[in-house]
Amino acid sequence: MVQAVINIDERTNRVLNIVKAKSNFFVWIIARMHHHDAQNSSV
Repeated sequence: MVQAVINIDERTNRVLNIVKAKSNFFVWIIARMHHHDAQNSSV
């Protein structure tokens, strides 16, 4: 029973890490796009 809970915890942690990595990636891309737009509008 405890082993099953530990397995679920590990799986959940892995999923959370993937979600966190993806959200960081999207934030980075959006920041890059905004930065690019700002440069274009200033020219």
